[in-house]
Amino acid sequence: MDNNNMTYTDEYKLSYFNTKAVQVAKEARHEILTEIEQVRCDFLEKQTAALVEELKAKESENEKELLREINKNKSDLLMEHKRSLLLLKENFKKEIFDKVSIQLVEFKKSEHYFKFLCQLLSNCIKVFNNGFILYLSPDDKGISDQLSEYIHAELNQSGKACNVTFEYDKTIKLGGIRLYSETDGIIINETLDERFDSEKNTFTERFSI
Repeated sequence: MDNNNMTYTDEYKLSYFNTKAVQVAKEARHEILTEIEQVRCDFLEKQTAALVEELKAKESENEKELLREINKNKSDLLMEHKRSLLLLKENFKKEIFDKVSIQLVEFKKSEHYFKFLCQLLSNCIKVFNNGFILYLSPDDKGISDQLSEYIHAELNQSGKACNVTFEYDKTIKLGGIRLYSETDGIIINETLDERFDSEKNTFTERFSI
């Protein structure tokens, strides 16, 4: 049968076009849904990747912040340790020299102190030729007459005729003597205060305090 010679009714044509339209619509819908799904998948993939990168960045920043906090805490602990150690050393030094100071005060009250001063004077007055000023602690006024007798006896024995002037210096607290001669240009500091400070400095340098 020759289809070219067939005659189609309007009803057939309408049914054909309806069927064709439905078929085309289904295909178009499938393509649209496929395209939408692809867009959705691409969008989700991009959003997921962006979220992962954001999380990585936040995690990296959190790690850096944690390291900064750890380093800061380590630094603070180290500084606190250094301060505590320094305070401990200072307290230790103070305790030691407080005891030494007490021992010097007790020594000054003993009979050995006068003998100690005489020994110092015996060694010092030999270098003076034109008299000198002898500086003592105000606490040693009570023994100045005895010291004067000792000095003149030593000078007489050595054949020197030196004038000796006694003066009392409030800065000499622990005791000892300081001698000065402007003419001879000589200063001799044998005060216990000077020895005490020298020992403190030596102790500090030796033990890095």
